[in-house]
This record gives sequence, structure tokens and C-alpha cells, in this order.
Amino acid sequence: MIGPNGSEDWHVLCELASKEMDSDKLLELAAKINSALDEHNQKSRYGKVETIIPPRQSTVAEHLT
Repeated sequence: MIGPNGSEDWHVLCELASKEMDSDKLLELAAKINSALDEHNQKSRYGKVETIIPPRQSTVAEHLT
């Protein structure tokens, strides 16, 4: 899906990457996701969009305590 500014929506790219089985295609999607997030975060520096902060990853040790 192409966003309003002509770039691909990172949400859609992440969904595609989560289901991709071909490693070459997965690397291509990862590069596109990175570019889309860079563009998104660049715009957020100018107050146009909120910065994306990924959820905190918990560790196995945290689940055992």
C-alpha cells in the first residue's frame, strides 16, 4: 500500500514481512520498512507525525520472576 506521500505504509510492509518465507524477499522488505520508518521519523522531527517507539521486548528472566 502506498501512503499519501508516495511511500509505502510501514504497517503493511511489516505485515508482509511477518509472513514472508523467502529470505531474499524478507531482506528487501526489511530495507523498505527501514526506509519507511526513517521517512516517518524525519517528518516527526518537524511536528508532522508522532515518533514511533517500538514496544519493549521482555526477557525470559522477567517472566520467571
